Amino acid sequence: MNNPTYIFKRIFAFGLDFLLLAVIVKILFPYISYQNSLGESYIQTEIGFLFYYLFFLSQDIFLKKTFGKYIFKLEITFDNPSET
Repeated sequence: MNNPTYIFKRIFAFGLDFLLLAVIVKILFPYISYQNSLGESYIQTEIGFLFYYLFFLSQDIFLKKTFGKYIFKLEITFDNPSET
């Protein structure tokens, strides 16, 4: 766990996942946004949370890990497998 490259890979994996989510929301924004009386568009909080959790759940179902972890080949390994 003290390996700096592992920490950097984890940070970049999160960044990739977040960037991918942002691109998907940006593409779908015209379809999921609401407009107030001043003409400003926004996404309701419930819809935002729904997209966030569906995004990570779909990655977990189809890739068995998030996209960033898949790219950087990160996985959990146990030092003592008998304790699992």
